[in-house]
Amino acid sequence: MKLRSSLAKHQLNQPADDEQLKTMRRKAWREQGVAMLRPEDVQDDWTRQVIVNTAEKLYGKRKGKACDERS
Repeated sequence: MKLRSSLAKHQLNQPADDEQLKTMRRKAWREQGVAMLRPEDVQDDWTRQVIVNTAEKLYGKRKGKACDERS
């Protein structure tokens, strides 16, 4: 239950953890047909590169360290 207060707008929200993000992605797919894929979650190299290339074409390159590199 959320408490209401005049200070609520100043409260910092906690960033979603990995499990919450996974739940949001699942819900978006099931309810809206929107697929949100993290390249590092795709095991097949060719498929992962197709995803990265398509996303870069549509939205531009990501900033910072290349997140699509496998560790």
